[in-house]
Amino acid sequence: DDGSTDGSGQRCDHYGKIDPRIVVIHQDNMGVSAARNRGLAVSKGKFIGFADSDDTLEKDMYELLINNAINTDSDISVCGIKRIYRDQVDERMSDKSVKIYEKYEGVYEVLTGLFYMNVGNKIFKSEIARNVLFEGRFKEDLLYNVRAFLKAEKSVFQDAPKYIYKLRENSVSIRKFSILDMEGLAIDRQVIDLVSQADEKTVREAKIYYFVQILSTLNLIVLYSEPPYPDDFYNMIRDLKEYSFVAGKSLGLKLKHRIAYALIMLSPLLYKYFLKLYVLLVPSEVGKRDK
Repeated sequence: DDGSTDGSGQRCDHYGKIDPRIVVIHQDNMGVSAARNRGLAVSKGKFIGFADSDDTLEKDMYELLINNAINTDSDISVCGIKRIYRDQVDERMSDKSVKIYEKYEGVYEVLTGLFYMNVGNKIFKSEIARNVLFEGRFKEDLLYNVRAFLKAEKSVFQDAPKYIYKLRENSVSIRKFSILDMEGLAIDRQVIDLVSQADEKTVREAKIYYFVQILSTLNLIVLYSEPPYPDDFYNMIRDLKEYSFVAGKSLGLKLKHRIAYALIMLSPLLYKYFLKLYVLLVPSEVGKRDK
């Protein structure tokens, strides 16, 4: 209970009284990172998981994650996610087979999005979880995942959608451009430094991830601002040029991102026209922000 005013604290106390396994902590509201770190400090289990209070879990999610971790002797166990927005369900198709990933392969799949950036669909061996702290109020899951997977020797993944992520109207995933987006880019850039000692494939994927995040942020500025654009716009253009080598077809950047890069380099105004047309025709996170 981190300073809740909706009665959550009393509900926590109720559950704490009827089940001795539940430890209740009351503290001032200092954000999700502080709340999770406090929980880590008092945790006693062999595995540790984190769930957002607004999301829901299938009843057998932790059973699946723990069984997979034990059966494969993995440091981190991951399952799939079902995303819900305005009663629309986005569920990735999968064969739901159990797959094992060695060392840096886990970090790589966090960055590709296969493992998702969310920490809610994962459990971590306690010796790893307790040695990584959450930081800040934005993209804290990304940093935690990258640092934890860098410490893991093995991870296991089963793409069964057991974690149900509810994308809310006021979610940072669907709001319009704000200073938070610039803070997010600084974190994305930090990831490149974090994985600098990993294998070449993972380092390259971190740069591709950063490149795509720049494009996504530029999309917001172009859609919701009019020239003259803020200085941040031109700083991002500079960074795009610095990492333009990832736009090569052979490096795995998606075609839509290669086209976006070419258009925005050619003309931001022309890019704005095509981007508005794109969000009208193709469902996307950027389009959701304009509804």
